[in-house]
Amino acid sequence: MTVLFPTNWLSAVVSAIRRPVRFITTIFWLIASVVFSLLAPSVPHSSSNNLNFGRLPSPSPLNKILPTSLLTSGVRPKRFHSHNDSSRKVPVYHALSLGAGSIEADVRVVNSSLLVGWSNDPDVTFVSSYVKPLEALLDACNSKAGGRKRGIYDVAPELPLQLMIDLKSDVQVSFPMVFEALEPLRKKGYLTTYYCQTGQIHYSAITVIITTHANVFELVEALEARDMFMDAPLLNIRDPSLTPTISPTAHMSFIRHFGNGWMIGRHRQELRRLIDAAHEKGIMVRIWDVPNSPKWFRNRIWRMLLDEGVDWLNADDIDAAAAF
Repeated sequence: MTVLFPTNWLSAVVSAIRRPVRFITTIFWLIASVVFSLLAPSVPHSSSNNLNFGRLPSPSPLNKILPTSLLTSGVRPKRFHSHNDSSRKVPVYHALSLGAGSIEADVRVVNSSLLVGWSNDPDVTFVSSYVKPLEALLDACNSKAGGRKRGIYDVAPELPLQLMIDLKSDVQVSFPMVFEALEPLRKKGYLTTYYCQTGQIHYSAITVIITTHANVFELVEALEARDMFMDAPLLNIRDPSLTPTISPTAHMSFIRHFGNGWMIGRHRQELRRLIDAAHEKGIMVRIWDVPNSPKWFRNRIWRMLLDEGVDWLNADDIDAAAAF
């Protein structure tokens, strides 16, 4: 018996195979693209399509029609500290656009210049990265204001922005250099100042706090018109020399002193006792060195810290802190 095959049998077989292969390939790349999108690391950007964020290129015509104060227009300040703010793609502006109530500048002395962060670029100075931007923002906020200077946030004009400065170089050299660099803000009355002779404090738009406490106490104490303060070690909070006119804030490393022990009651009680002792003096508390991952674990610790009375969440992921 003879079996007859169609003359185009080969093309028919290929066509029959091609359809499911094409379907399977399409499904594969669709799934792969979704997985890649979910797992791809987020990349920080130096610019944004949000008109309230970032510095526009200087030639941009938008600079002529967008007031500087638009950066924080309608933004509600929040209780998080922008840790290592000078390492961000856009220091100051990114944090303020999210409502950071506190920002931190890491300052080093390199070739007689005050640089921020860890770049040796001579143009990335404390003055250019922090003093001038803050001065411009405050000038815009206070263009029509009289009396006490308005703060950065228009919805909370009485709230001082906390500017923490971490001195990474010899304190004896860097402290007076920072003092001199702050002169433009000082001259315009933008700095919170404690007058030792009268015992009065004048709150203004920015409160400057030096986070390096080694050998800083004497330098801060010696200022008669004190517009640079000190971040005290929380473990020493019962020291009678630590007052809010010297140290408006106190800090402690979470990992170093608690680790995972915070889940045990007595450790939380110890933390609460330290916080209560600081608050009795009128000193705010910031706990740093909280694990950043996994995120659910970090958020659980953040909730615990707020429940125990911590004033400032120390945040590296400031977008997450703003949404917390």
